[in-house]
Amino acid sequence: MIVNKNIFVEKILPGGIVREFSEEEMNVYRAPYTEPSARKPLWRWPNKIPIEGEPSDIAELVGNYNEKLVEWDVPKLLLHAEPGALLQRPAVEWCEVNLKNLTSINLGKRIHFLQEDYPHAIGEAPAEWYQALWSVFGTGRGFCCSSMATKVNLPSVTFNLWPIRSRSAHASTWIAIEDVPMRSMSV
Repeated sequence: MIVNKNIFVEKILPGGIVREFSEEEMNVYRAPYTEPSARKPLWRWPNKIPIEGEPSDIAELVGNYNEKLVEWDVPKLLLHAEPGALLQRPAVEWCEVNLKNLTSINLGKRIHFLQEDYPHAIGEAPAEWYQALWSVFGTGRGFCCSSMATKVNLPSVTFNLWPIRSRSAHASTWIAIEDVPMRSMSV
């Protein structure tokens, strides 16, 4: 269904947000997947999400992230919503209790694709969080060790985004500041 009927783009994506996509927005999401052969990554990546320890190699990586996140003093930012799809209240509470130096921000009543419902908040929250860190710690340096990270470059800071899972097996996206010296606070 994901490959032949493009179900991920046609059903799962719009079902994971509160607002409705315009036809123009849907066409942007459809564009890379007009041919069934192009939809193979949409089928593959959900099969790599570790559930009940499988696939074991990915579950091990995620478990290692959890162990490091519990140990690390590095400041962390968690953006979440309620009810959420993969990251629901029990997992958020676990993170809030177990992760040192965590700033947890509830963006409100949303489902899964928060960037579609809260694009400005998702852009503003890391900037405000970073400014608060700068004022407290007087530094623009942090770290990230994930080989699965997605690098996001802004004029004055580089973020790494990487997937993790709490002990209750809910996924989330974390933002960590990479080792980048800051020269100004503009983003």
